[in-house]
Amino acid sequence: ILFTIAIFLVIGAIFFFTTLGRDLRAVGSDRKASRTAGVRVDGLVIGVFTLSGFLATFGGALQGYSLAYATPDRTVGPLIFATTAALLGGVALSGGRGNPIGIAAGILTLAMITEDYGDEVAQNTARQLVLYHRRSGGQSQFSSLLELPQKRFVIVSI
Repeated sequence: ILFTIAIFLVIGAIFFFTTLGRDLRAVGSDRKASRTAGVRVDGLVIGVFTLSGFLATFGGALQGYSLAYATPDRTVGPLIFATTAALLGGVALSGGRGNPIGIAAGILTLAMITEDYGDEVAQNTARQLVLYHRRSGGQSQFSSLLELPQKRFVIVSI
């Protein structure tokens, strides 16, 4: 837990107090405008994905260490949980909005739901929040196919 808190604090400090953080938010908001403003977009994107992969590996190693075993989980459950934590923390799926403190708050919220009500309730809550999250204007955050009315077929017998 101390490693995770330290990582969140360092990334939060980078986001709020450095030009790198400002550039990252700008790239997340609009890549073309950032490139026009002189930000090295390609280098930042590659660096962020590399850091993301490293932190995911580090998180998996910490989980394996704390549980004393490792199991490959190829389901989408952990991804839905992580996406929900980010959405609860104020991250926009379109990019350019959100911060590490908000993400930490989203993670803590889902962790408290898991601790109080169990894994199944937390996963169902996360799934509902991700699938039914609405943008301003009432549009679905995900596929518009989720909201299409079911077609009814009429069988005509002659």
